[in-house]
Amino acid sequence: MREQIRRVGRLTGIVLANLALLVALLVVIEGLSSYAFFLKDLVPRLRESNFSHTEYDAEIGWVGLPNVNIEDMYGPGAHLRTNAKGFRNAEDFAAKRDSDKRRVVCSGDSVTFGEYVGNAQTFCNVLAELDPKLETINMGQVGYGVDQAYLYYRRDAEDLDVDVHILAFITHDFMRMQYDKFMGIPRPAMILEDGAAVVSNVPISEARYSMPTWLAETLNSADGLSTMKLATGIRKRLNLAPRKVPGAWDARGADEVQAVVARMFEDLRDYDSARSRATVLVYFPSVEELQQPTSELAYWLSFVESNARRLDIPFINFVSVFAELPAAEVTSLFVDGYHLSKEGNALVARELLERLRDDSRTASQLQ
Repeated sequence: MREQIRRVGRLTGIVLANLALLVALLVVIEGLSSYAFFLKDLVPRLRESNFSHTEYDAEIGWVGLPNVNIEDMYGPGAHLRTNAKGFRNAEDFAAKRDSDKRRVVCSGDSVTFGEYVGNAQTFCNVLAELDPKLETINMGQVGYGVDQAYLYYRRDAEDLDVDVHILAFITHDFMRMQYDKFMGIPRPAMILEDGAAVVSNVPISEARYSMPTWLAETLNSADGLSTMKLATGIRKRLNLAPRKVPGAWDARGADEVQAVVARMFEDLRDYDSARSRATVLVYFPSVEELQQPTSELAYWLSFVESNARRLDIPFINFVSVFAELPAAEVTSLFVDGYHLSKEGNALVARELLERLRDDSRTASQLQ
């Protein structure tokens, strides 16, 4: 009887050992497959890095790299080209425009830049296709906050004939202004000094311009790996500090940023008006904000609307434009929930042109 019990015990032990080995094998396979997908995703990140077409700038953090030509950057036929000034245009522009043309400058972040679509498919370029009289310059840049778009335009469009200036943004562009880094890369921080909006932390050290966006994004995506989750669990049990995410340190308050942006909008209006340019503010939503509006969206949208009225600046609210569309259609207008697809850019261009023509403050500039 005892021998039989021993045999059953040994058999049970063998079964349990094999089950343990099987579970371990499955864990290894799951882990290897996770890392395989992780590494597979790393290759396009290296090629399609947001910063592969930018260069260091001591005043703004980064700007477009001149004369870039990356074929099929965002897919077959979706090329990325910049001109001699680093703008996302295939052609260069003389300081003076032709008398029969009207020039529109589009400034903003990666949505304006047209990440995930080719040069010809950005809403800024489509504007010129819809109205051949228009000459459009795309000064959008990946990762920019509203402050950087403002600074870039003020400096690099100074010598250009411009009739209409479109400053476009998303909610995150205001939130980026709360930090002095973006994805680990130093960025300018604007403050109020004697009532004026000024940059407080330039020149930015070139030596610190060292952590490209793809690396920060890769570190963040690595958090999904099982080993990273295990390490996080152990770290929590041992009460150790979490890995510091680039940009996640003490931030300025939103109210402080609001005061800076309000003064910045006022300065931009006066700057453009003195040069016979019309300023236009444009607010783009994300899919998530359309599906479930956030407190941040309400906070910043209300702020922009009130300041546009106060300063008599044309404001085009694409949050309300997109909200009126069927949910299924809205999804097709975005690539990743934030950036516009080819169809999204086309819709935005059509709506922009109609609004610019209907508003007397901009219509006169386009005649």
